[in-house]
Amino acid sequence: MALTESQYARIAPLLPKPRGNVNLPNLQVHDAILYVAEHGCNGSRSSGCGARH
Repeated sequence: MALTESQYARIAPLLPKPRGNVNLPNLQVHDAILYVAEHGCNGSRSSGCGARH
């Protein structure tokens, strides 16, 4: 699941403006959040998804 540029353009004004040292565009961050929401996180330390040491 990912947003198209036109879909993102519709919601972009509603998102907070990036502050600080940001290297990723909001669209890329949003797509990553949607990916985890769709596929979940198995909790494996090797996956790097939410692993705590």
